[in-house]
Amino acid sequence: MKTLSKERLATDCVEMTIDNREGLDNMMKMLGQIELEYPISVQIQKKGKRRTNTQNNTANKWYRDCEKQGDMKAWEYRAYCKLHFGIPILRRDSEKFKAVYDSRVKPYSYEQKLSFMVEPFDFEVTSLMNIKQHSEFLDMVERHLREQGFELTQVSK
Repeated sequence: MKTLSKERLATDCVEMTIDNREGLDNMMKMLGQIELEYPISVQIQKKGKRRTNTQNNTANKWYRDCEKQGDMKAWEYRAYCKLHFGIPILRRDSEKFKAVYDSRVKPYSYEQKLSFMVEPFDFEVTSLMNIKQHSEFLDMVERHLREQGFELTQVSK
């Protein structure tokens, strides 16, 4: 169980994912051990299931398809799709993501934003998506790449 200090609460928004009753009990115990300064805000939100391995594999297969047919590497197509399709989905669906992205990435040039989508930065985008968001992302990526003339391996999403 992580320790939650009063100092951390003063500067951070604390977010926890609770998967079972034990996690809930641990959270309650942790909150009982710290001295809160009021007022505080509490939000409970049902988490969607994270993207599936099949969804992830589909996107990566398409990037490799594009590398064989196009003029960029698979990682460049991945960066492009994360920036052009993934970022707008997450900004639309998460105020927290939007705030972080807008303050830390948005001010940079287009080329720099693309570089943030790959290593060594590898700004998290699709790994933050739930199944529904990732399905929307794949639909957008597929539509765009097919419009560009790419033949994509048909895999079940």
